[in-house]
Amino acid sequence: MNALNFTSTLSLADFKKLKGINAINVVRNPNSGKRFFVDPDNKDMSGKVATAIDLQKPVFVSQCTTEDGEQFFMLHNSANVEATL
Repeated sequence: MNALNFTSTLSLADFKKLKGINAINVVRNPNSGKRFFVDPDNKDMSGKVATAIDLQKPVFVSQCTTEDGEQFFMLHNSANVEATL
């Protein structure tokens, strides 16, 4: 797997506000078993979901770039945040 460069990271709430998104659906690809997210009102707004994400903990969205130049959004937990109060 290519190394990822995290260009920018926002809380899920800030990401949704910035992009004008009301909701995000997390969906599992039936062929690969991998999860991704999509805005149900705009199918062009989508991204990857980290394999080890815990949706009960604070969730963040990062803009990522691979070594090959592929850019995408990734939904993930932050290792630096223990709780949001």
